[in-house]
Parts: sequence; C-alpha cells; structure tokens
Amino acid sequence: LKSNMVIVLNDNNMSISKNVGGMANYLGKVRTAVSYTDLKGKVEAAVKRVPKFGDKLTNKIRSSKDSIKRLVIPGMLFEDMGITYIGPIDGHDIELLIRAFNTAFAARKPVLVHVVTKKGKGYRLAEENSSKFHGIEPFIPYNGELKKLPERLGYTDIFANELIELADKDERIVAITAAMQTGTGLDKFEEKHKDRLIDVGIAEEHAVTFAAGMASAGMRPVVCIYSTFLQRAYDQILHDVCLNSLPVVFAIDRAGIVGKDGATHQGIFDISYLSSMPNMTVAAPANDKELIEMIELAFNMERPFAIRYPRGEARTLNESLGIAGRDAGTDVNGAADSNSAAECKGAAAARFDQTEVEYGKALLRHERSSAEKGVAIGYIGSMEETAYKLYDMLLSDGVEADLVNFRFVRPLDTQMLDRIAERNNVIAVLEENVFTGGLGEQTGAYLSKCHPGCRLIAASIRDTFVEHGDREELLKMYGLDPEQIYKDIRSALTRAGD
Repeated sequence: LKSNMVIVLNDNNMSISKNVGGMANYLGKVRTAVSYTDLKGKVEAAVKRVPKFGDKLTNKIRSSKDSIKRLVIPGMLFEDMGITYIGPIDGHDIELLIRAFNTAFAARKPVLVHVVTKKGKGYRLAEENSSKFHGIEPFIPYNGELKKLPERLGYTDIFANELIELADKDERIVAITAAMQTGTGLDKFEEKHKDRLIDVGIAEEHAVTFAAGMASAGMRPVVCIYSTFLQRAYDQILHDVCLNSLPVVFAIDRAGIVGKDGATHQGIFDISYLSSMPNMTVAAPANDKELIEMIELAFNMERPFAIRYPRGEARTLNESLGIAGRDAGTDVNGAADSNSAAECKGAAAARFDQTEVEYGKALLRHERSSAEKGVAIGYIGSMEETAYKLYDMLLSDGVEADLVNFRFVRPLDTQMLDRIAERNNVIAVLEENVFTGGLGEQTGAYLSKCHPGCRLIAASIRDTFVEHGDREELLKMYGLDPEQIYKDIRSALTRAGD
C-alpha cells in the first residue's frame, strides 16, 4: 500500500535471556555500523570542494545513497523489503527520538525506527543482571535481594535437578527452550551440559518442530516453555509431534494461575488444548516426588508427554501424606522420619496414601469409611492444597470425603471415576484451567454418559481471561477457594438428599 506505517524496533539485545540467532546477529552488526553517517557526510563535504563538478557529483552521490549504505551497513534487510530505515538511534536520548519520530511520521511510506536501549537502564543492579530483573518479586532496592526468600525448592528447581541427573545417564537427552533459560531452570542444566542446551530465541514454533526432528532421529528432546507461550506452537505440537507420535517431553512451567505476571501470562488453557490432541499425555504433579517420577516416566515413554507444573515453591511429599509440612523429616525420595509422622495435619489427623506414579492412573489418597453415598473430591496438580483444606472443612462439619489425585488428564482414569461414582452422588473436580476442554468438563461428559445420577461440581475457571493479582486473591475471585467450593458441595449434597 506504500502507506505511512511507522515500525518501532526496540532493540535492547535481550529477550528474557540474551538474544540468539541470525536476526540478533544482524541487528548487532547494524548497531556497530555507526560509521555510515560519518562516512556519508565526509564524502559529500569533500566532493563539494571539487571545482565546477562538485554539486553535480554531490547530487549523484545522494541519488546513490542506497549503494553507499550497502557498502557499509550489512544486508540493509529492511530497505530491501521496501521499508525506509532510520537508525540506530539512542533510545535514551529523548530529543533525538522526537526528531526521528517526526521524520518518520512525515514520510508517506513505511518507515522503521531502530531504537537501541539498555535493559534495566538507570538501575545498576538491573543493568548488570537484566534476566533476574525481567520479572521479580518484591526486593530490597539497595542490594537487589528478595524480601522473602524461598523456604524450599520450587518446581522449576526440582525439574532442572532431575533433568541434569537423567542427562548424566542418557546422552540422548537434549533441552530446548525459547529465550528463557533462567525462567525454566535450564541455566543450571547449561552449566553441566552446555552442548545439549539449545536456545532457539523467541520462536516457540521452531522449538517444537526442531524437537520433533531430533526425536525422529533418536534423540530424547525436552521442550521447556511457559504454559502461556506454548500456545504459539499449537500447530507444531499437533502436526509435527502428535501426528507422528514422537517421544518429545514438554516441560510446561508456570501452569495455572501465575498471578502477578498479568492476563497474558496465566497458564489456564494448556489442559484444554493439549488433552484434545491424539497421542498426547497430559500429567500434573501434586508434590515434589510426583514431579520427579513423572519426568522419569516421560523419558521412558515412546510418545508425546506433557508435564504441567506451577510457579513457585513445590508442595512436599510430607504435605501430601498429611504430615505437618516442612518440619517433618520426609525427603523428596519419600523416606519418612518416624519422629515426625505423629505431626498430622487436618481435622481428623488423617494420613493420606502415596504410591508411585503409574501411567494413566489416578491415586485414591483417602477413602471414606462410610458405605453410604456421599461426596468425592478430585483434583489435579496444584489444587491439592485447596482440596485438603476443603476435606478438612467438610470433616469438621461431619462429612467425610473420598479424596482423589487424578495425576493425569489424558488419559483420564475412567476406572477411578467408575469407582468413586458408585460410592458417591456428588463429585467435585478442582483444577486451575478453564472449564471448556478441562478436567471438569471431561469428567462431566463421562459421568453424564455412564453415571447420570451423579452430580458434578466443576471448580474450574469460567471461560474468561484472568487478570493480574495475587494468586490467592485470584483463586477467590474466580471461585476456586475452599470456602466457595464448600458452599457448592453442601448445596449439592442437600439437593442429592431430596
């Protein structure tokens, strides 16, 4: 159209991590090619001094400026696409920026303004460690230290440590990420296996297709991407990986409600779109031990395998067993300290079961003693803490519940559903995912077909975008807090008894 479209390229040489790839290298050359402007000015000044022919030569040079540019600035990629290039410009010089934009807006053609900035400019600590300060919790300004340090390992750390151990034993394992080594824990992996970490830049689509190619050649790739960014590669997951049933492991970080990163970063859609894909496995750990076992299981499967886990500190095995959390002596491999086992959690001091992760199988954590029909609470992954609180609330009200950790969304353990549906007339399903296509909807479809008399309470996020906010506040806002689910269960039990 040759219309006046102004493109601003904010170039700070960083994504979340350091930029990689051909375009980044090209821009790096452009940034250093500042000699072009000086050269052009000096040539024109010298030619003007030539008697009689100076002005004619100057006009000739001006008409041939593109040729001069091509001699000095590598590629002139943008000019070759019909886009007038202005830059590179110091993005911290406001006066210069205003002049550049006025020039760009006055042109009656497409213009690209190449603005060079420094990530973290103005705050020394952020300038020195821009990846850390890309997204950070509340911190102390003078030294950059977090105000609240993690009290235990996060799911990201556990994943990275386990991946390193597996890669030590299997040279076929290779990690692929899209410009987020630090966020996915792969900076640790890089220290040990630098030659087996590939950063493809902000190109999630390429990351997945690349992994498919490596898997088809006998490698065991793991694609490590945030839940919200994996959406970009939907077609590649479906056609390149699932259609060919290739053994690619997807480590999906930041799954569920992320909170303070805002609406674009909430990982609340992955269960829906991944579980609709043939040949795909979708699993979610409820604690540190389950994550380790799922990673090991994934690398032993000859099919696509997705593991989704949340941001932040990992729930411990002790908490899943009903032992008082972090002071208990159970390590991540499940060895219990008998002195701590007496410190039980919950209104009935219940101890809950834990078995090794078995492919496609849910875990009945607690089976109520009553033979009368009642309520079952089923959950996936990060909703375990909410499920336990809900269990305690019901128990304190005289209602004991079956408690089921689904572990897998695809394949869905229908045998477990049959078991709890025969024992209960109300089933509550908890997940941090939208309802459409999620665990709740899939459970509801199965129950309506095979157990039509069983009432379902789907504690899911209604089909909407989740805004920025504290995770606990957001859970309450969208009806995923134990108090709201408790009210829904009590109401359903009352109706079931009528």
